Amino acid sequence: MRNNPPKFLLPSILVLAALLRIYRLGLYDLWFDEVLCAFQREDLRNILNGKILDSNPPLYFLILHFLTPLKASEFILRLPSVIFGVGTIFVLYKFTKNIFDEKASLISSLLLAISPFHIYYSQEVKMYSLFILLSFLSISFFILSITENKNSWWAGFVVSTVLSLYTHYYAMLLILIETITFIIFLIFKVFKESSAKVPDLSLRGAKRQSNLNVSNGERDCHAHSASSWARNDHEKNRVFQKSITKKWLISNIFILLLFSPWIPIMLNEHFFKTSGFVTTWIPKPDLKTFFYTFKNFSVGFSSPRWNYLPAVIIFAFCFIAGLFKLYKKKDIFILTASIFFLPVAILFLVSQYAPVYLDRYISFLIPLFCLIISIGISRFKTSLIVFLLVIISFFSYFGYINLYEKIPYLHQAPGEHERIPIKPVVNFIEENFQPGDIIGHSCRSTLLSFEYYSGKRQRFLAVRNFENYPQSSAWTHSSLVPELVPNAIKDAKRIWLILSWWDPLSNLDPISQELKGCMDKNYRQVSYKKFKEIDLYLYENSPK
Repeated sequence: MRNNPPKFLLPSILVLAALLRIYRLGLYDLWFDEVLCAFQREDLRNILNGKILDSNPPLYFLILHFLTPLKASEFILRLPSVIFGVGTIFVLYKFTKNIFDEKASLISSLLLAISPFHIYYSQEVKMYSLFILLSFLSISFFILSITENKNSWWAGFVVSTVLSLYTHYYAMLLILIETITFIIFLIFKVFKESSAKVPDLSLRGAKRQSNLNVSNGERDCHAHSASSWARNDHEKNRVFQKSITKKWLISNIFILLLFSPWIPIMLNEHFFKTSGFVTTWIPKPDLKTFFYTFKNFSVGFSSPRWNYLPAVIIFAFCFIAGLFKLYKKKDIFILTASIFFLPVAILFLVSQYAPVYLDRYISFLIPLFCLIISIGISRFKTSLIVFLLVIISFFSYFGYINLYEKIPYLHQAPGEHERIPIKPVVNFIEENFQPGDIIGHSCRSTLLSFEYYSGKRQRFLAVRNFENYPQSSAWTHSSLVPELVPNAIKDAKRIWLILSWWDPLSNLDPISQELKGCMDKNYRQVSYKKFKEIDLYLYENSPK
């Protein structure tokens, strides 16, 4: 790569990023989490008072509320996430160029542009694309503020951090990480200063000068100048550290004040009502989790095994090379490495007691991941750089083509699910629906999507209560709390029963089996039709 790359490279990368994120944007039907966001954007009052089921701050829902029409298509609902994703790539380019060079900045932006992990969240009706953008802005301004101490950087740090807090509560983890990183940075600077040796112009240098017949007076002058220089440098460092500490404290006070109006709502409506539920489905991480996170960051969730194993080796090689090269800029290394590794370590340790470790919760690290790898790649010759980028593009392609299909659940990608076609089933029911019919589901994963596409109220049916759901009293859509058979369907003429699960299964899950057994025992089955990942039964409400 030349020292002065062509100016069209960055626009080309941004166009490529946009195309990769727009391609297939409206192909897949909205899944549970997306419909949840689509429904919750409708009610401005409940967004502002926190009475929503998603248990997240209001910024993303406000953006959807004001920028998307009421009955928007999948494409339109997902488009804001595309914009935020492309924006993150531009921010990464500018930040990498500021702390390193043009070559690394172009490589980092290309890596993020083709990243299946980042594309995944840039095509979803969720707040994670916005969260990544705002959190990385916070990280960028934080590092620039500490190293350059410009008021404009500090102002950017405050604004971006506050906005990230109003987007996702895991921004509080980011603030904790930035606080710890700031303390580590100060300790490093103090230690570095205390262990610094007097420059070569001092007494040691003066002794060498004596071998060159330098007079005693000149030696004394050299020693005095070196001593004065050291004192002045020490004083400048002390003043600088005092200044950034003061501005860091003031910035955090402003962040707290600007977020304080939401804190009572956060505690009353979200933390106290849903925090216990969230941890019930998140698996406890183990050492393999680190590998899966690195794999997901490298080539996404759905990359086949034959692809991700060699990919991880290449990415790990470039990542380690990047850390070694970054180490030459020790201040930047301390800040970058701390911000990258601390969130992973903290969530892992906390999850040994209460599981909270999900890749999407640390998704704000993906720009830093690409930055470190780009620095590693940029240290090589042009021919090797091109070769590595071609290989990485190859690996990324096979993580991209099945982006929302064949997602390994639980251990490799907890919380991420293969997309299930909803509209074919909805259309079939619509064609055969009669007055007095009801539609019931064995799993809430399909329930909201059916309501969104059909407009009909759905029912979550069960034989017994098997879990509680923190459903808000302000919720106006289909209930996410199970209704028990037979009371829930006693007035129905016919029952359309939709059996499914969050992820594809070779056989019915135990809950669906139990519900189907009850229906077969007490009601007459009229028809059955198999769809992709959905079993559709029609029962008549008449004794067998």
